[in-house]
Amino acid sequence: MQYLPTAYGDESGRENFNYVMAVYIGTAQWWKDFEAGWNLALEKCGLTEWHADHCEDGIGEFAGRDDREELKGIFAELIHGSPLYGVAVALDLRSHDSVRHRFAAIHDQARQADPYMLVWQRAVQYIAEMVQRSDLPSDEVVNFVFDSGSGYEGHTVNAFKALQTRRWPASVWLGNITHASSYRFPGLQAADYLAFETRKATEEIWFPSPSTAARPQYGTLMENGRTVLVAMDKERIDEILDAFEEAARQDLLNRAMTELSHRSMPHIGIMECTWDEPWARVSHSIRFSPEEVLE
Repeated sequence: MQYLPTAYGDESGRENFNYVMAVYIGTAQWWKDFEAGWNLALEKCGLTEWHADHCEDGIGEFAGRDDREELKGIFAELIHGSPLYGVAVALDLRSHDSVRHRFAAIHDQARQADPYMLVWQRAVQYIAEMVQRSDLPSDEVVNFVFDSGSGYEGHTVNAFKALQTRRWPASVWLGNITHASSYRFPGLQAADYLAFETRKATEEIWFPSPSTAARPQYGTLMENGRTVLVAMDKERIDEILDAFEEAARQDLLNRAMTELSHRSMPHIGIMECTWDEPWARVSHSIRFSPEEVLE
């Protein structure tokens, strides 16, 4: 029996504040059941598609509706009641901007200076690793679908291929990557909801405001114990950069030793170092449980 696990991802960001990539993963049967309930809810609510930011601002299909808070609850409960696993990677943009030059200076890591690519890669890696830690089938690859229109389609396809070829244990679970319209896939609409609510929640954590109202729907999305927040604040970004910079120094040494061995010193052993190892060393330190975030 094939389970055909698929992951759907979408992002949400606010300039100079934070940026979030959210991904939900489930088997084909989980998605089939989820999509049936989601589409039925859309029909009953008189909607063709769920857009969290449109509902928040009362625009598009949500314009003039006084039941927007009720709608938020309906669709949050649908996600909460599903068996889907999820991850939301939230990046503090102010902290990231302050060290952007360090990312750009590291060999092979210049793309990490872009917030989209940074949160995208961490989300993909986490989902692949999640296969090892959940009841998802571990004998099948995971196919990824991301919302189209971001402008990063080509970049993510190339980065995905690079992840597949790296010496990183979870890379064996990376299948294919495609981009599609959220109108066609409720999974993308669900990811949009998680990304939006996580952005709002982490914005309050990192940039608190007295006027911020409580958002119970974020708690609904997170409290099922199957969704995780990876919060990348200043401290965590510095940890990642320190690890990458150390790996870059090691990589330069490896290259120099390789060149020497090819020229006149064949007896010198070559130390191995991969770009994934430094990330693995700090990845566990930047994961927050839903309970920790909601406190």
